[in-house]
Amino acid sequence: MSADAAPWLWALGAIVVLVVATWLHVRFWGRAYARSWVAPERLDARAADGTRLALHRWPATPGGRGRGAPIILCHGVSCNARTFGVDEDLPMARWLADEGFDVFALDLRGAGESERGGPAARGFDAYVDLDAPAAIEAVCAHTGAARVLWVGHSMGGLIGYQLVADAATRSRVAGLVTLGSPIRALDARPELVAGAGLFVGLRPVLSRVHMPTRFVARLVVPAAGRVRGWPERFFGHPENVPPVVLRRFLAQAVEPVHGSVLDELVLRVRREARRAGGGVADVRAAVRSSGVPVWVCAGSLDRIAPPRACALQRPALGEAPPVDLLAPRGHCDLVMGRRLDVEVLAPLAAFLETHVARCETTAP
Repeated sequence: MSADAAPWLWALGAIVVLVVATWLHVRFWGRAYARSWVAPERLDARAADGTRLALHRWPATPGGRGRGAPIILCHGVSCNARTFGVDEDLPMARWLADEGFDVFALDLRGAGESERGGPAARGFDAYVDLDAPAAIEAVCAHTGAARVLWVGHSMGGLIGYQLVADAATRSRVAGLVTLGSPIRALDARPELVAGAGLFVGLRPVLSRVHMPTRFVARLVVPAAGRVRGWPERFFGHPENVPPVVLRRFLAQAVEPVHGSVLDELVLRVRREARRAGGGVADVRAAVRSSGVPVWVCAGSLDRIAPPRACALQRPALGEAPPVDLLAPRGHCDLVMGRRLDVEVLAPLAAFLETHVARCETTAP
C-alpha cells in the first residue's frame, strides 16, 4: 500500500463505519420502542387505481353513546394510523370505541400497511380523490351506514375539508372534526412558510423522491424528552406528552413522505400568496355552505398550525380566531398525551354524538 493511498483508505473506512453505525442506531431505536399495534380487526379498501388501503378497526362497545356510528380517523403528512394509538395509557382510537363509536384508522397510500400506489397517483390530490372516497365506501359497505364521521389530524383534516367542499363526496360525510389542520397555510409557522419558498427551486428533484423523514425521526429518538425544548416542543407541548410517548411516536408513527405531497402543499401556499383562484377562500366558503357539521379544534400552543391558520373564517384585525375549541395543547398532543380525554376527546365525542343519526341517512 502506497503512502498516498493510505489517507483515502482510512477516509473510506471511516465513512463505512459511520454508515453502518448510523444504520444500526436507527434499527435499534426503531425496535426499542416498537410494540405490537394490532387492532381487533382490519379492513382493506381498494382505491380506483387499484391501490390497497389498510383500515384498522376497533368495534364499538355496545351501549355507548356513539351507537355504533362509524368514524374514520385520518393521520397527517409523513405519519401513519399509529398516530392514534402510540399512547398506551390513552390511545385515541380505543377510547372512542369504548364510547360506542365504530372506529376505523386509515393508513393513506404509502403509509403504514397500505400500498404505495403508482408514480402517477401520489400526493395530496391522490389522498382526496382516490384514498378517502375508497375508505368511505369500504366502511359504509362493511357497516351498513349511509355516511361516516371523519376525524382528521393535521393534513387528515385538510382532506376532510376537501371532501366536504366537493359536492360529489360531501353526501357521504355526516360530520367533520379537524384537529390542528391549517386550512390557510400562510398563517402557519413562519419558518414552514419560508421553507415552502425554498422548496420551489428544488421541485424538479424533490417531487420525484421520498423524503427520509422516518430515518431522521428514528435518528433523533434518543434525544426526545432528554434535550429540553427539542424536538418535543415542535411536535407538542412537553407538559402534555410524556417522553416515552414522544419516542414511540417518532419510532412507529413517522413515515417517509413522497416529495409530490410536499410539492402540492407548496403550490397551495404559493396560490394563497398570489391570491389565485381556487384557493383557500373557495374551500372555506364551500365548507361553510355545505350543510355538513364541522367542529374545529386548534392547539393554543401549536407551533405548526396555530389557531389563526385553522380558522374557517378569517378573524378581523385584533380579534381572536373563531375556532370552536382552543385546547392548551401543541400539534401532535391533540391526539395523544396527558389529559387528552378531558381537553379534546370529551368535547369531540359530545359533538359527534349529536350527529350519529346522520350516519343512518343519506344527504338530501
